[in-house]
Amino acid sequence: MVFSSITFLFFFLPLVLLVYFVIPRRGRNAFLLVSSLIFYIWGEGWFVLLMLASSALDYLCGWIIFGQFRQLPRDERGNLPKRRTKMQRIALIASLVGNLGMLGFFKYFNFFTENYNALVSMLGLTSISLKYVVTIGLPLGISFYTFQSMSYTIDIYRGTVEATRHPINFACFVTMFPQLVAGPIVRYRDVARELAHRHIHFDDFAAGVRLFLIGLAKKVLVANILAEPADQIYAMAAEHLPCSVAWLGAILFPLQLYFDFSGYSDMAIGMGRMFGFHFPRNFNYPFISRTAVEFWARWHITLSQWLRDYVFVSMGGYRCSRKRAFFNLVFTFFLCGLWHGASWNYILFGVIPGSLMVFERIVKANKRAFFSGRLVHLVYGFPMIVGLMVIFRTDNLAHAGRYLAAMAGMSAAPAADINIHLYLNPEVWLVMACAIIGSMPFIPWLRHHFDRWAEVSPRWLGAPVTEWIRQVGMYILLMALLVLCAMKLAAGTYNPFIYFKF
Repeated sequence: MVFSSITFLFFFLPLVLLVYFVIPRRGRNAFLLVSSLIFYIWGEGWFVLLMLASSALDYLCGWIIFGQFRQLPRDERGNLPKRRTKMQRIALIASLVGNLGMLGFFKYFNFFTENYNALVSMLGLTSISLKYVVTIGLPLGISFYTFQSMSYTIDIYRGTVEATRHPINFACFVTMFPQLVAGPIVRYRDVARELAHRHIHFDDFAAGVRLFLIGLAKKVLVANILAEPADQIYAMAAEHLPCSVAWLGAILFPLQLYFDFSGYSDMAIGMGRMFGFHFPRNFNYPFISRTAVEFWARWHITLSQWLRDYVFVSMGGYRCSRKRAFFNLVFTFFLCGLWHGASWNYILFGVIPGSLMVFERIVKANKRAFFSGRLVHLVYGFPMIVGLMVIFRTDNLAHAGRYLAAMAGMSAAPAADINIHLYLNPEVWLVMACAIIGSMPFIPWLRHHFDRWAEVSPRWLGAPVTEWIRQVGMYILLMALLVLCAMKLAAGTYNPFIYFKF
C-alpha cells in the first residue's frame, strides 16, 4: 500500500484517523502500532517479523544500557563519567551487530555473492565460487527503520536520552507508518515527549493536511508525469542517444527524484502532524546548491545528519589530523552511498561528493574565493548535481560512462527516429517548467512579498482581509490539487515510489 493510492487515500487513512480520535488518548499509541503493522503486512507479509525483532532487540539493549547508569558514580556537577561499563558496551555491540547484520544480509548478500563470483571467475578459480539458490529479497523500509531503531541505543549509551519503560511506545516509534517506509529518519529524542504526551490542535492538524496534499500533488502531478519520459530515455542504449535527448533525461530524472522523495517526505511529515508528531524536515531546495557541502545539507537532511552524528563524529570528525579528518569525511560518504543500495553506482554516488567536500575544504583553507560567486552554481554546482544523478539512475558503471559520454556528444550516430520531441508532449513541457520553478525557493519569495504587500495595503483592506484572501486561496488550491490527484490515480497513472527500494 502506497500513500498515493486510492485505497490509502480514501479508505485506510480516513478510517485510521477516525478511530484514532475516537478512542481514549492512552490507547492511541497501541492503535497506531496496530495500524502500522497492518499497513506493513499489507505489502510485506512475514518481513514484519524482522522489524519487530529489531524493535525488541533495541528496546532490551536500551534498558540494559540505561539500567547500568544507576551503578556509575557521578561527578560534582552530576555528570556521568565518560567510561561505560562492560555490560553497557556488550549491549551496544549487540544492538549494532543485530541491526547492521540484518541490514547487511538482506541488502548486500546478493551484491557480495555476485562480485565474489565475478572475481574468482576472472582469476580462474571457479571451483570456489559461492553457490546460492534463493535470491534474497529486500524488506521494505529496512534501511530506514534499522537506522531509526539503532540510534535509540546509541543515544542512551551516550547519555543524551533516557530509555522508555513502555515497549508499546517504543514499538510505535519504530513502526509508525507515516515515515516507516522512506523516512524521514526520525530519532527517538525527536518524538520522545510526544510519544508520552501530545495534544493535537486544529491549526496543527490543518497544517498537516495542507502539507500532505502538497506532497501528494508533488508525487502524482509532477513526479509521476516526469517518470515516464525519464524511464524511456534511460532504458535506451546510451551509446545511441543524441546529446539533446541525453541531456533531457539527465534533467528530467533529478526533478522526478526530488518531487518523488520530497513529496513522500511532505506526506509523512504532514501525517505526523495529523497524529500529533513533529518530524524533522528532509529537503531544503537542494538544486540551488553551489557546492557538495551545501547540497548534502539540503538533500535528504535526516540521513546526512544521522551519518554526521553517528559515523563521522564517532570516527573523530575534524578533531584529529587533517588527513584523518579527510579520510573520515570520504569514508562517511562511502557509507552514505552504500546505504542507498548494493551497487557500485551507489558507492560512487557517495564517494564523489565526499571527495569533492575534501577539495572544497582545501580550496577554502587556501583562502580561494572560488565558491563565493554566483556563477559557481553554473560552472560547478549544476554539473555536479546532474552528474551525480546520472550515476544514481543508471544500471551500472558502464551504463553511467556511456550516458555521460552521450551528454558530452561522444555517442555513436543516433537512430533517425530518436528525437527529443518524442518525449516532450505539451503536458511534459508544462510539468517540467512547473517542476523547475517549484524546485527553487519561489513560493517562499512569493509569500514574503505577499506579507510585505499586506503591511502596506490600504487601511480598508486590513490584515484580517488579506489573511482571509490567503486562506481562501490556499483552500481552493488544495481542493483543486486533491481533485486532480484523484483523477490521475483513478486513471491508473504511472505511480512508482523511487525510494521504496532503498
